[in-house]
Amino acid sequence: MPEPTTDSTLLERIGRLAEEGQGLYGGEPMDKRAEARLEAIGDELKQCWDLLRRRRALREFGRNPDEASTVFGLADDETEPDPDPEVPIA
Repeated sequence: MPEPTTDSTLLERIGRLAEEGQGLYGGEPMDKRAEARLEAIGDELKQCWDLLRRRRALREFGRNPDEASTVFGLADDETEPDPDPEVPIA
């Protein structure tokens, strides 16, 4: 059974990921596998921080932080839609 998601477990996970990412910079050039792992770590860190922010926001507004969704953003092969294709971006 997976450990329940709490702010503490998220912060612990963030710490472990950050430590692993720093370890990949061991002073030697990274191979493709290490580069891919570092990218995966970065993605997971973004997800953890996003979930932590959503949990804190729910709590701040008197709601249950466990209601925070664990569904994250777009898949790698999807692109963000233009908000209004008729309006040029300056």
